[in-house]
Amino acid sequence: MGKKENKNNKKIRKELLINLREETKKTIVGIICFGVAILVFLSFFRLAGPFGEFFYNIFHFLFGWVYFFLPVIFILAGGIFVGSLRNNIYLSTVLGLLLFSLGLLGLSDIVKPFSGGWIGDKVGLVEKVFGFWGGAVFCLVLLLVGLVVVFEWSLRKEKKEKEVVEEEKKAVIVEPIKEVKIKTNGGIKE
Repeated sequence: MGKKENKNNKKIRKELLINLREETKKTIVGIICFGVAILVFLSFFRLAGPFGEFFYNIFHFLFGWVYFFLPVIFILAGGIFVGSLRNNIYLSTVLGLLLFSLGLLGLSDIVKPFSGGWIGDKVGLVEKVFGFWGGAVFCLVLLLVGLVVVFEWSLRKEKKEKEVVEEEKKAVIVEPIKEVKIKTNGGIKE
């Protein structure tokens, strides 16, 4: 009986999430991101209780001084989820922020060893392969690609809707007049 109730509870929870509109789901994820940003910020000052202390110790170890950028990253993610008009942004937003964070951590470690925490130290190993400047460029590319993915930027200038309509008007093919019929009071003249 217990397994059946557990399956029914999971099914009900899944149906609740599935039946929500896409905008509602994005808003919920955005609010969660804002909440996490506030908790991370409070943990800087040891104001988030034992959880905040644990959070600070783990993430400071993993990210080094870049940990102080986490609230900004979570606020950015929250803003993207709440304000985005496009659908299915979850994977692209997470992937973009991950690439951005890895690039920032690696760049930090290359510029000042051990400043990017444990993860920055691992990403900073690209310096051994590419050297200082090559590693810095590699990490900068990661960082920029992450931003491009998150914000869906493009180096190509996108045409505005008005420009597209104007071009479509110009592209209309005009065929020569083959026959002219004039209607008058007395009949049709050709």
